[in-house]
Amino acid sequence: MLVSLNRFKQFLDIKLDNILQDDLLNFILNQSTKIIENICNQNLIESNQTIYIEPTANKNYIILNFKETPIEIITSFKKDKCGENCSEWTEFNICEIIKLNSIYKIIGTNFTTDSYYKFNITQGFEIGDVPYDLQQICLKVATYIYRSQRGGQGGGTVGINSKSESSSQGLTYSASYTSEDEFYKMIKNELIKYTIVSC
Repeated sequence: MLVSLNRFKQFLDIKLDNILQDDLLNFILNQSTKIIENICNQNLIESNQTIYIEPTANKNYIILNFKETPIEIITSFKKDKCGENCSEWTEFNICEIIKLNSIYKIIGTNFTTDSYYKFNITQGFEIGDVPYDLQQICLKVATYIYRSQRGGQGGGTVGINSKSESSSQGLTYSASYTSEDEFYKMIKNELIKYTIVSC
């Protein structure tokens, strides 16, 4: 989850020792995180995954597009498209990883068009390292869902329910939304820096 249960409860002005709604709140936080990851077209919470690359030109680097999220390459492999080794993945070492703005550049000896490449990576934020702005967006979405599921309108004022957060961290979410579409359009705009645009 992008936001902890306790933080969400504080945001909603629910006492931390009140556990009656904890299952619902955890469900909403998980749902909110999935919604945001779907909008961004990438995992935001740290997870293991495998990336397959087929170079379109012979170069000494490969670009991985993970906007604003950290990655670590665990292992890397290559497989020839034809010849003796066309059915086997063989491990190879990369030289370094360079972060350039919102992309990662993997530097190797040579990435060729006659081979496939596979990277086992860890990608996304650790729970304690989620950026503040991303946590705030998740709180907005979660609060919207919470109000909708309690029988009220999800729209209207979204946010400022926690006295401690609104006073100490300056949360000033007071915009009104006439529809669910308008609300999520606003959320998409706020997530642009984390969003990978599909071609």
